[in-house]
Amino acid sequence: MRPLSDHLTTKDKIDPKTGERQRIYYYKGKHCPTHLIKGPLAKQYIGYQLIMRDLEDAERWLTHAYDFFPKEESDHMKPDEDRYRDNQIGDEKNHAIVKSLFFSSLIFYGKCFTQAKGRGVKLEKSIVPPRFHAKHACIMEYRHTLAAHSGEGQWDTGKLRLLLPPKKGSNIGPRINSELHRLDFEDDRMDKCQFLELIKIVHRNVKTKKDIIGQKIFKEIILPRGEDYWYKSSPKSQ
Repeated sequence: MRPLSDHLTTKDKIDPKTGERQRIYYYKGKHCPTHLIKGPLAKQYIGYQLIMRDLEDAERWLTHAYDFFPKEESDHMKPDEDRYRDNQIGDEKNHAIVKSLFFSSLIFYGKCFTQAKGRGVKLEKSIVPPRFHAKHACIMEYRHTLAAHSGEGQWDTGKLRLLLPPKKGSNIGPRINSELHRLDFEDDRMDKCQFLELIKIVHRNVKTKKDIIGQKIFKEIILPRGEDYWYKSSPKSQ
């Protein structure tokens, strides 16, 4: 059986009365009847599709952040050494861009494990391979303490220090100086378990779950009712 997707095109139109956006499907230029599938399985399928899109965005942004500077040579690095590249990114403009891309990746990765309202599903830690559990926990901590909340962990903290002139009684006045402990970006590309690889693995596992649900929808909802039912119950306006 030939796949419908080979010559499938779409066109969106706005209903002038309701303002609702409708997507029209065509196969080789001919209109395809459609039918809206509802129910728990359909909601799960869409939920996992949305999660996949979030993970794809996270992967794209993190990859772009890495493009700003070359990968460090392994012989200059200690295994799993913490590397916070805030002083090595380059000029201030690039620094701001890299930080934004990194934090966007943190937020969207964490969103997949923390938000279920609307999409109806969220990921659990069990979808992460055991060898990546420590990396996952680290990324989620960054998300919670840096992006979602503030000052709850080792990051987003600081100290205030009084600076005195070298000599007492000089005409140089004292000053106070902030010593901030912040994380702008972490380069873990030399680690055994990397954030970018974690995103890719979770994405593959989510796709597997989505595909299984898709097969279940065909087996339990679509195929039992037969082709005639779906053609008769598919309104032309949909």
